[in-house]
Amino acid sequence: MADAQSYHDGLVAQGYSADQALAYTRQYYPDFTPAAGAPVAAAPAMPEAVQPAAVAPAAAQPMAQTMPAQAMPQPLATQTMPTQATAQPTVTGEGPSMLGWGAVGLIAMALLLSMVAQFNGAWLTGDVEGGLQISSGLSSVTYDCSGIGEEANQSICISSSAYLSTPMDETPPENSTEMVHKGTQAGACDRFEELTVNMATALSGGNQTVIDEATSAAADAKAECMISVEAGSKGGTWLWIGTVLALVCTVMAVLPKVGVDAIPSVVTDNARWGNMLAGVVIVLAVLLWRSALPDDPDSVMGASIGVYIAVVAGIMAIASGVLEVLDGRSGQA
Repeated sequence: MADAQSYHDGLVAQGYSADQALAYTRQYYPDFTPAAGAPVAAAPAMPEAVQPAAVAPAAAQPMAQTMPAQAMPQPLATQTMPTQATAQPTVTGEGPSMLGWGAVGLIAMALLLSMVAQFNGAWLTGDVEGGLQISSGLSSVTYDCSGIGEEANQSICISSSAYLSTPMDETPPENSTEMVHKGTQAGACDRFEELTVNMATALSGGNQTVIDEATSAAADAKAECMISVEAGSKGGTWLWIGTVLALVCTVMAVLPKVGVDAIPSVVTDNARWGNMLAGVVIVLAVLLWRSALPDDPDSVMGASIGVYIAVVAGIMAIASGVLEVLDGRSGQA
């Protein structure tokens, strides 16, 4: 009990009363009993009444030296105190499961592929008789004349493709030698109408009837062409919605697994349904685009890589939600 006695004597030396020193000491040493002859704080003597003139200024002492402070603080932590070794429980939280990380990977891949599909220029491809290859995306169209063997036909293909791919507010290039030309579908529809009317006018010999018939036919062809433009716009809009949903779901899936609790748990716990919804919207975008296309049995254009990328993105997002559901059930087991 030497430490207890030293602690008790230290408190007394600081100016605490014997009862206070004993009470504080027993907080840490419950069985402590002060030793006989232990120092006891003497009660402060009452100051004698003296005349003001008899007190020298240099003799004034701080109040803290003549009486203990009114507010008795707890003993300083620097005093020798027993340290009780309290075993703290070790929390070993389990990290995210393989199913959880698999779900994150799938929704992230779905996000990436949906963005690739959005800008892919080959949702439809086809070879026109003569070797011209045409590829169209949701809003773009590409003409490739490299498959034409005859030089004369290839030259005509290049000049026509350069004309069709040039925006209406720009002047088409002359004597272009590039084999591949890319433009917008809407611009190609406008240019095709203009090209048809110009050719009919040049070959009509001034016959207004021929010009009027060619103009009417060109307008009908443009109207049918614009159906494809509207289909691409509809599909692209829904695909963007699915992409944004996939982005939000990716963020909600990643943050809790890296220890960031910035999103309410009620949201993250139900993010699996968001993954599935994003996948459904992406697949729906493909279906809406296809159903809006003009039904032409003679068309040489068929589904290409862009369609498959979008469908795979939708399936991955749905599969991500399924893995999240399975992960939640395994966690409850």
